[in-house]
Amino acid sequence: MRSLPLEALHLKAGAELGDAGGAARVESYGEPGPLAIAARQGAGLLDLSHHSRLAVVGPDRLSWLQGMVTNDVQKLATGEGCAAAALTNKGKLVGDLRIFVRPSELWIDVQAQRGEALQSHLSRFIIMEDCEVRDISPELAVLALVGPKAILIARHLFPALAHLADYAQAEVRAPALAELPAVAIGWPDLGLPGISLWINPTMADQVWEALRLAGAVPMGFDAAEILRVEAGRPREGAELDEDVIPLEAGLDAEISNTKGCYLGQEIIARVSHRGHVNRKLVGFTLGGALPALPAPLSHEGKVVGELRSAVSSTRLGRNIGLGYLRRELLATGTEVGLPGNSVATVTPVPFV
Repeated sequence: MRSLPLEALHLKAGAELGDAGGAARVESYGEPGPLAIAARQGAGLLDLSHHSRLAVVGPDRLSWLQGMVTNDVQKLATGEGCAAAALTNKGKLVGDLRIFVRPSELWIDVQAQRGEALQSHLSRFIIMEDCEVRDISPELAVLALVGPKAILIARHLFPALAHLADYAQAEVRAPALAELPAVAIGWPDLGLPGISLWINPTMADQVWEALRLAGAVPMGFDAAEILRVEAGRPREGAELDEDVIPLEAGLDAEISNTKGCYLGQEIIARVSHRGHVNRKLVGFTLGGALPALPAPLSHEGKVVGELRSAVSSTRLGRNIGLGYLRRELLATGTEVGLPGNSVATVTPVPFV
């Protein structure tokens, strides 16, 4: 299992660690509900170093990747980025990606459990192009601040940092840490203002402590999951897997309808032309206790979907979740059954 640069620091602070697809992940920093509230009121501090990070290098990198993902990366300037999906030729999801255009390479960020499969998938389609895909996960630590005070707190360490658009980048330095360089990236993935800081892993402990002392509240995956579900955002390993077509998961914003051909485009175009998919990702308000996941959803004695995520939202005072449901049952207020005679009610997202 790939370890975290800050593993010793997290354990000393009492955090719980777990395995996320072969990489250590900070699972918890204590009761998640209050930490999610603290992030909404100020800024939560997350260690995202468990993510897989790939670099595409070589002179053909941009034109080649353009044909491999759903979004239009060729229109991006250096310092910009976007969310995109990599698909099989049958339109099924290989990975939900964050792509960043760097001066001499492209960075790709993906959940840890998809990193190896994604690298293998992409490399298989390099035929005559002069480029390659490298795993740079051990070369960088990634810390994130999320919440309305994220930028304000980050400026204690990186005073030149300004507001960043989603997935936009800025080169910043920390005067208090011998001008330590970092790449700051706009990070909206929990539905709140956020930035991620890509830094030298040998300095990650000093950056973490400086941000904590400036007011950021350390939190783990469990608290981040509450924020993510409240925002109605799908995630690899939960709502997103190799059986999903992006349009089912509401990833429409990651699909360009104007770019040229890309792998899996024919299926996406066919589904779009038909006008609908057979199931969609929706939000649910849950009755009863949180169920074991994934949980089947039933209606009139038939299985009609599956609950993929469920959390207890302190902010809302109730249990909520995300899952897939047959399109004829998508209307707000529709009730479907959960195991144990509980009920899940279709609810618009974002919840908050």
